[in-house]
Amino acid sequence: MLQRLSLPSSFELGIVAFIASIICLVSIGLAIYESVQQVRLVFRGKRIDATVVQVERIQRARSSRLQITLRFTTKTGAIINIKDIGGMGPGRREVGDIVPIVYLPSNPKMVVVQGIKGFEYLFLAFGIAFVSGLVFFKICF
Repeated sequence: MLQRLSLPSSFELGIVAFIASIICLVSIGLAIYESVQQVRLVFRGKRIDATVVQVERIQRARSSRLQITLRFTTKTGAIINIKDIGGMGPGRREVGDIVPIVYLPSNPKMVVVQGIKGFEYLFLAFGIAFVSGLVFFKICF
C-alpha cells in the first residue's frame, strides 16, 4: 500500500531556518573575532621581510597542498621558522622569495602575511547570514 508523503509545515521549515540563522550568527562572531585579532596584530606588530626557506608538497588521499616554511630574524636577533602560514596570497612561492610579514614582538610565532586581507571569512559569514535571513523571512511570513 502506498503512503502519501506529507511535506513539512511552515513551522518546521521555520525552525530549520532559525537554527541555520543561529549557526550563521555564531560563524559571524567567530569571523569578527579572527578579523579583530589580525587587525590588532597588524597595528601592534613589527613589519619585517621573511624568506621562504622550504616549499613542500603534502600529498593527501584526494588532494595535495603546499606547506611553506618562512624564516625571519626578530629585532632581538632570534631566528624564527614559521610553517604553513595561511593566506600566503595568490601566486606560487619559491625558495628564496621574500614575503612581507607582521609579527608580534612579545610572541614572534604570531605572524600574519602583510597585505593579505583577513576579512574574507567575515564577508562570507555575512553573505550566508543574509541568505539564511531571506529564507527564514520567506518561510515564516
